Amino acid sequence: MFHVMISRSRSARRYRSPLRKKQTALTREAILQALVDEVARSRPGEYGLAEVAERAGVSLRTLYRHFESREALGLALEAAMAKQAVPPPPRELASLSAYPEALFAVFDEHAPWVEAMLKVGEAGAIRQAGKPRRVAALRLPLAPLLARLPPERATAALAVIKHLISADAWKAMRDDFGLDGRAAGRAVGWAVQVLIDALERKGTS
Repeated sequence: MFHVMISRSRSARRYRSPLRKKQTALTREAILQALVDEVARSRPGEYGLAEVAERAGVSLRTLYRHFESREALGLALEAAMAKQAVPPPPRELASLSAYPEALFAVFDEHAPWVEAMLKVGEAGAIRQAGKPRRVAALRLPLAPLLARLPPERATAALAVIKHLISADAWKAMRDDFGLDGRAAGRAVGWAVQVLIDALERKGTS
C-alpha cells in the first residue's frame, strides 16, 4: 500500500512538471513584456521593478524569484531578443553586406522591444555582458579578411562594422533621418561593402 502511494505521488509530480514549466515560461514572458511597456513610457533608467511587477500582474516577490535584479531582467530581455527575433550574421563575407537590411527589418517589426533593450542597456553592464557574443558572431564572416590585415587595422575594421550593424545605428537613422529598417539597412550594407572592398585592396597591395 505504501509503495503504491509513493508511486502515485511520483507520477503526479512528473505529470505536473510540464505544466509548471509552462507556467514559469508564461510568467517570465509576461514580466519581460511588462518591462518593455514600462520602459517605453519612462526615461532611461527610471523604470521601477514594482511598476513592472504590477503591470505583469505578479507580486514583486514573484518577479524577484524569476529575475534577482534589474541587471538580470535586462539581460533576459536582450537574450529573448537575440533568441527569438535577431537573425545571426551570415558565415560568409560575401553575404555580409546584405545582412543589415534583413536585420534592421526585424528591428522594425519588434521596435518596442529593441528600443526597450537599448534603454535598459544604457546602464552599461547589460550591454557589456552581451558584447562578446555579438562581436564573435560578426567576427566569423570577417575572419578571412581580418587575417590579412595588420592587427591595428583589423581591430579598427571590426569596430566600425560592428557599430554600423547595430541597433544603435538602426535607431539613429530612423530617428534622425526617418529611414525605415530596410532603407537604413541598405545604406549600412552599402557602407560595409565599400569598407570591405577598400580593405581587400589594401590587404592585397
